[in-house]
Amino acid sequence: MSNPMDPQNNPQQNYGNQPNYGANGQSQAPYGQDGQAPYGQPGQDVYGQQAEGGFGQPGGAPYQGMTMENKKALPALICSFLGLLCGILSIVGIVLGVIAQKEIRESNGMQTGAEKAKLAIIVGAVVTILNLGIGIWVATQG
Repeated sequence: MSNPMDPQNNPQQNYGNQPNYGANGQSQAPYGQDGQAPYGQPGQDVYGQQAEGGFGQPGGAPYQGMTMENKKALPALICSFLGLLCGILSIVGIVLGVIAQKEIRESNGMQTGAEKAKLAIIVGAVVTILNLGIGIWVATQG
């Protein structure tokens, strides 16, 4: 019985013209008369023009008028409220709220949630002041 893994019993089949790869890993496949690859380059459309941004291109923008909520605004608000249970979370909420506001401002109207971010900063500040006040009061009662 022959071993199918034995290279002598399993000759290589020719699958057509395979690209020849040079030392640098670049394909040395035949190109058109103009020296261009037959299917164009990434970032170009089929006519060799520079492609516009879109969902298939890096950096493409979503449709006009399409907005999404900032992903840090809600966690900032939650952390600010949870600061009542664990004081450091109110500071985390303030920091996340400031970062969310900056991202929303720089998005040119593509992101929403500025109200949540602002509320997170306000609630976080109030909770931090309450925690500091309670901490000072407990320390002086000792």
